[in-house]
Amino acid sequence: MVEWAYAYKPTSNVQKQTSRVSWHGKEKYASQREHQIAYKKKKMVDENYVSLMKILFEQGTRFGIATHDEKMVLQAEELSKDHEPEFEFQMLKGIRDDLKEKLAGQGYRVSDYIPYGPEWYNYSKRRLRERKRTVFLLIRSITG
Repeated sequence: MVEWAYAYKPTSNVQKQTSRVSWHGKEKYASQREHQIAYKKKKMVDENYVSLMKILFEQGTRFGIATHDEKMVLQAEELSKDHEPEFEFQMLKGIRDDLKEKLAGQGYRVSDYIPYGPEWYNYSKRRLRERKRTVFLLIRSITG
């Protein structure tokens, strides 16, 4: 399950799913077709993302935090101090390898994801279009 931090009202969905699904992936993502029901300002998306993470850390048992945003990673690390669910950080392969190594070195579980299947190219293009910062993260990861 991927919850959308951009969505205005995903909280009830997260609460319902924490009791039914064994692995939750939270990803900060929105597509063009959801522009009527989604936050557009990064600050609001981040605030919503943190509130959803709090629900998962308080009520979830196994879930993933899918982000390359170091501020969100720090929030997750803080939340994990007060709660002990089984969780992992989930990131795209080749992006923020430095952060992945740091987290793994601290004992966190980290998964690398690779877009695949018939829509891998369209997915990758869409992700780059939606968030220009992803291009810079990719370039920084490649150039070191």
